[in-house]
Amino acid sequence: MTAAAYEASPIKRQRATKAEMEERAEFFIDYASEHGPVTVRGLYYQAEVASLPGISKDDKDYDKVQRQVLHLRREGRLDYSNIADATRWMRKKKTHDSIEEALKATGQLYRKNLWLDADDYVEIWVEKDDRWVSMRQRCFDPGHPCYPDYGGRGISICDDWRSFENFYADMLDPPLGLSIDRINNDGNYEPSNCLWASASVQVRNRRRKRKAAP
Repeated sequence: MTAAAYEASPIKRQRATKAEMEERAEFFIDYASEHGPVTVRGLYYQAEVASLPGISKDDKDYDKVQRQVLHLRREGRLDYSNIADATRWMRKKKTHDSIEEALKATGQLYRKNLWLDADDYVEIWVEKDDRWVSMRQRCFDPGHPCYPDYGGRGISICDDWRSFENFYADMLDPPLGLSIDRINNDGNYEPSNCLWASASVQVRNRRRKRKAAP
């Protein structure tokens, strides 16, 4: 019995060149080093926004990013600590490879108690600073409950607003009852995309969640 013959597929899939693969690799390494820990999904969103060759809004392209990030980690080019894996948690005390490293880490955490010999104790609570801290946690802390809807999908904070002083200079004091909102809900936290808004306005601006495919 003769097997049926099939014609070659008319679809020609273009493979990425070595130069394009290296361009992607350098982008992933640089972005994760600067903003890490980030999720692979977050890297994919940033790669799509940056219009990297061969990366578009397609699940197959997300798979490309996953494979390349894994390859870079195994090669030692991309530090494992720069990628957040929110599905796995390691519970152990932090350890160091040497006494020198332990002393260096301890020194980075040391803060002198300026109130130790003072007669009075003072606490200063700044609400606008709290809003800035919450904004950073949503974008950069994988352990924050809101991270998947912000940093996990590529939402970040502009370089100027990494400093509270710059953030306050642009936004000033929030009006009573208002909190920070992004005009474009898929855009970053930056002066041109942010304003103080009420809860009702923010609800209307909330992104529509995509329905899962059946």
